[in-house]
This record gives sequence, structure tokens and C-alpha cells, in this order.
Amino acid sequence: QLQEAAAALQKYTDRRSYDPEGLYWYGKSLAALGKSAEAREAFGQCIEAVDTMPKHRRAEVRKWKGLAKTELKTVAASR
Repeated sequence: QLQEAAAALQKYTDRRSYDPEGLYWYGKSLAALGKSAEAREAFGQCIEAVDTMPKHRRAEVRKWKGLAKTELKTVAASR
């Protein structure tokens, strides 16, 4: 059901392009499907989403940035 999950997450992130949690899970689903370039883009967008949030909100979502950075390293290493 990975294809369906990726499709649902793509729809979600298209509507909420600055939701770091959604972008993280979308990147994870793409990585699992072997779509490394798209996964790297989603993880990069996740990091950017956290970095551009207001300071008070950033503290609540910073864990997604850390997880995305880790996944970026993993996806880059698996090239």
C-alpha cells in the first residue's frame, strides 16, 4: 500500500506545502519506493518549512527537521 500512501501524502503536501510532518512522511514514502531524487526534495522542503516558521512554532516542529536531515544523509548515501 506504499503507492497509495505516497499518493495521499502528495495530495496532502500539495495543499499544505509548509507542513514539516507531512513533508517528512512524504519523503519517507518516496524513499521506500526508490524515488531518491523526489525524496531528497521532500526532505529539503521539510527542513526549509521548519526554518521559515515563526520562532515560537519552530520549537514545536524542530524534531521533523532533525529526522529529515538524517533521512537526507541516508538517501544520499544510497545513491
